[in-house]
Amino acid sequence: PTYSFPVHTLTLEVTREMGRQTQFYLDSDNVLSRDAGMGVSEYAPGAEVVANGRIWRSAGLAYYPKMFMPIEFYVACPQCHHVDIGVEWNDVPAACSNCGNSEQRKPRAYREPRGFVTSYDERHGKDPGINRRRQKRADEARLITIPREEHFTDSDHFAVRTVLLKAQPTDENQQAGRLFIVNRGTHGFGYHICPLCNYAEPAATPKTIKLKHNEPLSGRICRNEELKMPQDLAHTFETDVLLLRFGKCIPQPPMECRSPRQFMEAFSRTLCEALRFAASDLLQFQPSEIRATFVRRDQFVEAVLYDACAGGAGYSVQLHQEISIQNLLQRAMERLRCPRDCSKACSACLCDYSNQLSWDQFDRLPVMEWLASLITESKQDDFANSGAVRWEHPSLNGLTERLSGSSHLHLA
Repeated sequence: PTYSFPVHTLTLEVTREMGRQTQFYLDSDNVLSRDAGMGVSEYAPGAEVVANGRIWRSAGLAYYPKMFMPIEFYVACPQCHHVDIGVEWNDVPAACSNCGNSEQRKPRAYREPRGFVTSYDERHGKDPGINRRRQKRADEARLITIPREEHFTDSDHFAVRTVLLKAQPTDENQQAGRLFIVNRGTHGFGYHICPLCNYAEPAATPKTIKLKHNEPLSGRICRNEELKMPQDLAHTFETDVLLLRFGKCIPQPPMECRSPRQFMEAFSRTLCEALRFAASDLLQFQPSEIRATFVRRDQFVEAVLYDACAGGAGYSVQLHQEISIQNLLQRAMERLRCPRDCSKACSACLCDYSNQLSWDQFDRLPVMEWLASLITESKQDDFANSGAVRWEHPSLNGLTERLSGSSHLHLA
């Protein structure tokens, strides 16, 4: 069933009045349901949705007794884009488990909502006006899984190694492709959520506040007036993931560049989007069916391509099995040769609806030159031409065994 419809959905349930009792349910005329990756921001508290000719505003989190929503903690590494998660504050490691970075490691609280509700006070909705309030989009999905070194395999390009992470691994030694999407709220501080009635609103400050509010389901004044430290809203899902590890480092930023980190992030994001379009061109499916992000290790980048559908739709698996890395790189470079010869990026080469938040970061020329040199290098592997044999699964223990008894070591 994961091939035909999303298995992870969020709903915005409309609060209605039935007789003397207030109940909330999903009206048949207002079926407000979205994929959880989009719903975690589009249905978040404060957002307004148009349905059946009316505007409905999200006022809080839906409560389902059998669906527990625990508060957990996470840290998104600013260096490599990896996410560490812990059940408690102290469970989040002090250093990034992927790159070892220890800067800006203050954990943030989050919970995974099961749905949202409108307010009883606005049970009839509002008339559509000229505009409506739209929420800030959630952050891009980030890879949680850290593939083990022994799972990487060589490709037909000596500088690129790959690993396939399936949503449902068939082998107990394999790892699942797990990603994390977080909504930090309109102001970036998360959401204040009432522990009694689940009323919620975007936080304008990262501190505890006192606020009189009405219960979303009844309209009565809630007896709790203290909204504690805000929390982010998140969605975790498994899908098929193809990770490409490049052995060629990111080029040095130009002299006029003020922020080397911003240059490396822009370079990595442009490369991943070019690979995403190249994959859709080679397999002949819509670019929206597959998405891209990245993980960085110092001066090296790892491109992450994953199926947009939770549970996997088979695109990443097909890409790994049927398309060679050489062809993928070649097609990505062709994609960056813009027919309009734009200065950085445009709708003819890289820009589409799904990546509009990154339009200002795209810069195709450095990536195109880097890909051209990478493709050229693949045709003249000096080490292989000299008779060297590549070590597919290197390890420190294996190196110790190979050097045992040797009196000289030559480094080339």
